[in-house]
Amino acid sequence: MIALGLRYSPSSSSPERVALASQWVAAAEKALILADWNGRPQARSIQVVILLAHYWHSVAEIDRVVVWVGAGVRIAQALGLHNSDKAQLE
Repeated sequence: MIALGLRYSPSSSSPERVALASQWVAAAEKALILADWNGRPQARSIQVVILLAHYWHSVAEIDRVVVWVGAGVRIAQALGLHNSDKAQLE
């Protein structure tokens, strides 16, 4: 969320803000790995993945957007969110 805020701030082209946004994105990706997002799917992981996809879209990294959107779909399916009658969030 902070990386997106830095990205859309009025002086988003500032090299310091770009570097700081990159650090926040790297931290979010590392936190997902530490939370075992792929092995233990959680609703929170979907939220982070959506924010990461949005960030990568804002910097025109479409390949990364596709990867993160796909990961979000996999997590949602693992949680059973594709079955509307079984959809239960934590």
